[in-house]
Amino acid sequence: MTTEQRILIILFGFFFVVLGSGIGLFITRGSLQQADRAERLDPLSAPAIAQAAHGQEVLVQGVISSATPKLRHEFVAYREERLERDSDGDLVWRRVGTTTQPLTLEVEGVIQISNRDYQLQGSHVNYQSISWDRYGDRRYSGIVHGHTVTVIGSIVQDGAGNTINAQIVFAGTHEQYIGEQKLGLSVSFFIGLIFVTFGMLVMIYGIAVRSSAGVPHVRQ
Repeated sequence: MTTEQRILIILFGFFFVVLGSGIGLFITRGSLQQADRAERLDPLSAPAIAQAAHGQEVLVQGVISSATPKLRHEFVAYREERLERDSDGDLVWRRVGTTTQPLTLEVEGVIQISNRDYQLQGSHVNYQSISWDRYGDRRYSGIVHGHTVTVIGSIVQDGAGNTINAQIVFAGTHEQYIGEQKLGLSVSFFIGLIFVTFGMLVMIYGIAVRSSAGVPHVRQ
C-alpha cells in the first residue's frame, strides 16, 4: 500500500470522526435544549394567556377548534409528499411542501395562534388516496379538528387581546413532545457514537498499516 493510499484511509476515518462529533455536538444538543425548554414551561390555559406579558415565552396544550378552517381533506395544517423515482430508478417519497395557517385552540377558553410560519411536527392523521404506491401519487400527514396539539411560542398583543406567535406546533401532548425530543437525543447520540467509533477504527488501521510498512523485513 502506497503512502498516498494510507493518507487517504486516515483522512477518510478523520471525516467520520468529525461527522460523528458534529452530530453529537449540534443535533444532540439541539434535542436536549428543546426537551429542557418544554420541561421548563408549564402548559397555560386561555385565562393565563390573556394575562401574559407581551413577548413572554409560553407553552399551550390544547384541542384544535372546529373554528379553524379545513385546508385539504380533514387537515387544518399538513405536509404533502409525492412518489418519485430516485437516481437508481427506485420509488421514494419526496416532500413537496408544508401548508399551515393560523389556528384556534380550546383550553378552558379560546386561544388564537396568529401566525402561519410555525414548524409543524408530527401528525394526527395520514392520508393516501389509494392503498398501493404508484409513481406520481401523493400522500398527506397533519393535524385535524378535535385532536390535541402542543404549541410553543411567544405572546403577541394586539387590539383583540393576546395571541400566540407559534414557533412549534406538535401533534400530541406536552409529555409526548418531551418524549419525542428525548428519543431524538438518544438516537442522534448513538448515531454520532457509531460514526466516531468507525472513523477511529479506520484511522487506527491506516496508521497501523503505515507503521508496519516502515518496519524492515529481516531475512533469516
